[in-house]
Amino acid sequence: MINYISTEQIFSLELDVSEEIDNNSLKNFVTTSLNLNNKEYSNNDLIYATYLQELKQYQIILIDNNFTNAEFQVFELFYDDISEGLDLYLTDKFFCLYKNGVFYYYQAIEFSLTIEEFLDFINKKFNTKVNNYKKIKADELEELKDKYSQRNKKSNLRNINKRKNNSFIFYLIYLFILVYICIYYIEQNSSQKIENPTTNTQSLNYEEFKKEHTFVSLENDFNGILENLNKYSLQIISFEYKKPKIKIVLNSQIKDNLYLFLKEYKKSLISSSIYFDEKKELYEVTAYVNLYK
Repeated sequence: MINYISTEQIFSLELDVSEEIDNNSLKNFVTTSLNLNNKEYSNNDLIYATYLQELKQYQIILIDNNFTNAEFQVFELFYDDISEGLDLYLTDKFFCLYKNGVFYYYQAIEFSLTIEEFLDFINKKFNTKVNNYKKIKADELEELKDKYSQRNKKSNLRNINKRKNNSFIFYLIYLFILVYICIYYIEQNSSQKIENPTTNTQSLNYEEFKKEHTFVSLENDFNGILENLNKYSLQIISFEYKKPKIKIVLNSQIKDNLYLFLKEYKKSLISSSIYFDEKKELYEVTAYVNLYK
């Protein structure tokens, strides 16, 4: 339902500019101007901005969000076809101009003037001539408001305070992610079926399968390492396990004890290095040992 704002409640501001502002920068210009003029507004208010070419000005019209339309919009009903020229609509409380069939200017009437005086005022202000004018009585304005409320056509006015609706974009992203997850799930299931087909006793190599899936405990090997550390009075610095090998760093004041420890793992020793730390006065060994053969 359309709720019309009264003339007294409409806020209007005219600002001088050097040229027409790009649409991408217009909202920032308008909101900044409203703030500089100490005019409060909300994100849901309607804000219209019209460039007045003859004056090199912008007229900013602010409509509170409790209302959906202004009465000057009803004159859009007169422009179902393409129109040219400057048209004046005069009511008891306001007048407005339509240029080439599109809303152009609005002003509340603060004092009474004759039609001729209005025409002269507009001609001087805009340095142009009004092509057509129409006096709108109160009852006729109410009829136009009713007709305007029933029409399905959208207004030509663009609310520059309207926030972008990204719901459709978010919906597309959601669909894309959903499709991607479904495809990934199907591919994973398909690859698992290929890699792990239904058991075929004729082709399955039992010994190979047993070797690959036999659980090997680290506990026994680690206990053996601890026993050898105590046996040769070695201090462990770090221990890293990455199947099937370990990296172990040890130190000792006795170099021979390190060699004796390495000798315990002669068959599984991958590499080792020993150096003397002069500051600590200790020998340190870094060894890589293969746990499983």
